[in-house]
Amino acid sequence: MAKFVLDFGMEVDLLTKGELDQSLSEAQASWHARAAGTDFITRTQIGVDESSLQLPGPESGWAWSVKMVSAALSAAAVLSVWWDAQMTLPAAPPAASATSGVISWGSDSLVLKPGRALYASTSTGTITSVLVAAWQIPAERLGLLR
Repeated sequence: MAKFVLDFGMEVDLLTKGELDQSLSEAQASWHARAAGTDFITRTQIGVDESSLQLPGPESGWAWSVKMVSAALSAAAVLSVWWDAQMTLPAAPPAASATSGVISWGSDSLVLKPGRALYASTSTGTITSVLVAAWQIPAERLGLLR
C-alpha cells in the first residue's frame, strides 16, 4: 500500500494498481460464484382453453422466484393465481382485464420449491394461453434468488 503525507501533515493510504486489481478480481470471482446456475426462464402453455389450470413449478433440484404470470383470456374476465388446487389460497390479488391478465411479484415474494405448482383461474370464459416467468436456481442455492 502506498502512503502519502499531505501538506497539512495527515497520512493517507492508497491502493497500488496491483492491490486494486487483486481486490477487484476477488470481488468479481465472488459475484460469479454467487450467480452461477441462475437463469431467467419462461414456461408457456398455448391452446389451453380451460377456466382453471395447473401451472407446473420447478423440476426436481430447482427452485423458482416467480416474477410474472400472464394469460390470454377468451373474454373480459378476472385472472387469479392460487397456491392450491382448491383455489382457496390466493398467491396475489386478482388482475382485472379485457382479454389478457398479468400478475407480477417483487423479489422473492413468490418462491416455488421442487414439486410445487401454482394454479390459475378466470372468472368467466377460459384461459387460452399462459406464460410463467421466473428466476431459476439450483434448489441448494435457494438464498440467491432475487
